[in-house]
Amino acid sequence: MILNDTTHPLLPPFLLNGFDAVIGEHRRGMALGLMQFQTRPETIPVTVRPKNRLRPSPDYLMWALTLPSEQLPESDSDLHNIVQSFTEDWHADLRALLAACDTANIASTSVRLTAPVAPGETTDVTLLSDNVKSLARRL
Repeated sequence: MILNDTTHPLLPPFLLNGFDAVIGEHRRGMALGLMQFQTRPETIPVTVRPKNRLRPSPDYLMWALTLPSEQLPESDSDLHNIVQSFTEDWHADLRALLAACDTANIASTSVRLTAPVAPGETTDVTLLSDNVKSLARRL
């Protein structure tokens, strides 16, 4: 959600320092992150791949609503309505921020959990990862 003169004053003070979470009822929650750029992305020099410039981006609030998959709508076109209905008893400022979202930028994705697995037996193997890639390039 893009921050502007209308939406920025609605931000709760705890979000001014980074990411936070809202814990709701019925296995619903929300992750929130403020993206306020000290330097505009499009002005940052790109040295690794000079042809890949960062696109202009305004300051924005990133958020993700978490809920059980059976509560998701069948169509992504209903996501904004679902978000509003599932947060109707949340703080009015947060609801106003969510209402101001550009629905074209709302999408759903599944996150699956698995049962914990017991740790495996350790060995004397050390993974070198990026160092091996770097070495291979030199050879």
